[in-house]
Amino acid sequence: MMSSEFIMKRAQNYFWERTLVEVVKRPVRFLVNTPITPNMVTVTNMILNTGICCYLAINNKYVLTALFIQIYMLCDVLDGNLARNKKMCSSLGKRLDQISDFLFFTVFFLVLGWNMDIPFWWAICAVLMQNIYGLIATFYIAPFIRKSENFKRTKLKQYFYDRGILFGMDVTLQCLVSSIFLLTPYRNYLFLAYMGLWLIDLIYRLYEIKQQ
Repeated sequence: MMSSEFIMKRAQNYFWERTLVEVVKRPVRFLVNTPITPNMVTVTNMILNTGICCYLAINNKYVLTALFIQIYMLCDVLDGNLARNKKMCSSLGKRLDQISDFLFFTVFFLVLGWNMDIPFWWAICAVLMQNIYGLIATFYIAPFIRKSENFKRTKLKQYFYDRGILFGMDVTLQCLVSSIFLLTPYRNYLFLAYMGLWLIDLIYRLYEIKQQ
């Protein structure tokens, strides 16, 4: 191991990502001392797990789909942490990660929606909502917070922040919600659920900025 200390992305993390990071710590510590690179993990995850998820969704294997959604997310968390701890962060790795996430969170989720007994526009709207959130967060919310010398969070968010948790919606929570819904008789509502969560979190974050 290059360092005895595990290098974290940030001190605070989203609830489910925080859980997944704890799961991958031991594999990361092992892989640091092997020839396996973060990009190898990313490409394998992008091709293999996304492909498996699409195949399972097409064949309505919802229990296995729920499982492989979490496997994809674990590998997605693993490659970033491996890159940091192996000191192999690169622009290529970032681009590969973006391509992998696009294929999974856009292509796979559209395939999943297409093969479920729901109006397909539910899936389209959910995917669009996630991407709209991402654009607003990247080009408006995040820059605003970085420029603010004393950004004040709401009491609810500050409470969790002080305990190392970023309160809000992220892709790891989307995957968790999706997996849970796929394991229940209410699976047809998973797109409405995660679309609603992205929308509520976006409104909350914009409200938080307005209060500054």
